[in-house]
Amino acid sequence: MGEKKVVIMVLKVGLQCKKCYKKAKKVLCKFPQIQDQVYDVKQNTVMIKVVACSPEKIEQKICCKGGESIKSIEIVPPPKPKEPEKPKELENQKG
Repeated sequence: MGEKKVVIMVLKVGLQCKKCYKKAKKVLCKFPQIQDQVYDVKQNTVMIKVVACSPEKIEQKICCKGGESIKSIEIVPPPKPKEPEKPKELENQKG
């Protein structure tokens, strides 16, 4: 089996419209791969966490099922892990 990836997606939806809000919520509930849903009504966005082997396929399915109510979908790149800084004290003792 493939390795499961965790991806965060941001969907732009007209959340002010009751019909669009209801349709987006209905579509997102159909997929068991979608774990977290955060609705931001002021910015008309929905942030979801997708755990799947191929998140791109889930993105296409959401777009097809959502129709015109879902305007766009963006995949948020994961934050890069910061490299730990070397302690300066150890470097001074060596020299």
